[in-house]
Amino acid sequence: MLNSFSKFVLFAGFVAKHVAAQDQEMTFDIFSSNDCGTDKSKVFTERHNVLRTVQTTPETERCGASTIDWADWPQANGEYTSFVDTSKIEDHCQLLFYTAAPIDDDGTDTSKCFIPYRSLNSNSGCASVSIPKRFGLVYCCGDGSCLPTLPSTRKRDVNDAKRTPILPRFNGVFNQRRDSQCTFDRTSDVTTQYLFPSKSSAAVNCPPGANFDCQVSGDYSTGTSISQSHTEGFSVGGSYGFFGIGASFGYDSSVTNEIGSSTSFSQSYTLSIPPGSSGYLIFTAKQLCGSGTFNGDGCDDALKVGEKKWCIPALVTGKNGTQPDGIWSILQTN
Repeated sequence: MLNSFSKFVLFAGFVAKHVAAQDQEMTFDIFSSNDCGTDKSKVFTERHNVLRTVQTTPETERCGASTIDWADWPQANGEYTSFVDTSKIEDHCQLLFYTAAPIDDDGTDTSKCFIPYRSLNSNSGCASVSIPKRFGLVYCCGDGSCLPTLPSTRKRDVNDAKRTPILPRFNGVFNQRRDSQCTFDRTSDVTTQYLFPSKSSAAVNCPPGANFDCQVSGDYSTGTSISQSHTEGFSVGGSYGFFGIGASFGYDSSVTNEIGSSTSFSQSYTLSIPPGSSGYLIFTAKQLCGSGTFNGDGCDDALKVGEKKWCIPALVTGKNGTQPDGIWSILQTN
């Protein structure tokens, strides 16, 4: 019998235009100790919550962040130390925990899911999960990938000196004649948009008896494309308009001598996972975005479509050269 000494019910809010009639509400028991309610000696001390969410598919996945306050629930590093009973997870299904999207510069909560950090399946047993006070939950079933998340945006100060953006060369040299004939007239603020998380390494299994954490290494690459949006699947690779839009977005062309002839940029990274766990690296890339129009005879035809919202990869330069900008994290999978 499940203990109800300290019992709360959380509904993970989903953001969608509609909920299909076949969507099924799912409940999952969560506990404060690693026996998941089976140790009768803890009946008066173990905390028990219920997580509720709606079953989705990779095609209809939707996720909104919730804010929780679990009173005297055990915490570590500001997160709730929890254990999920995964016996209700069906085959070909995953229970995914997400961090919440960042808060905008004006303090407005975006209420979106951001980065997946924990994936549970039917074989996960009584699985440990650290839950922040703002998080998202998805129960996704199907043969496709359940990983895509909704993007978030924030305003970016183009005069920010903490990171120095850069511009690439095309075919080894700047084609200044073409770029000078393709300008971008921006009509909005510049924002930073996060793309869908990308799996960036092989999965690593760290043996339970290991004396040290196991390293997970991966890499991510990007080019000099211009896109209308991460959802529309439209991009112009190596466009001559990249210089024009980059200048409008605040890129500093004075550092381009460091780039050479490269039009592809990559970054390698390593994180660790503890013994007894498994997971892989994911990279959540940034793009700089803004609305406006491309003008000039040097513009690619695909850019001459009137006023649109356009995005380019966010790049940073430092001691390791020019690299994609974004967030590295681990998706723990066991």
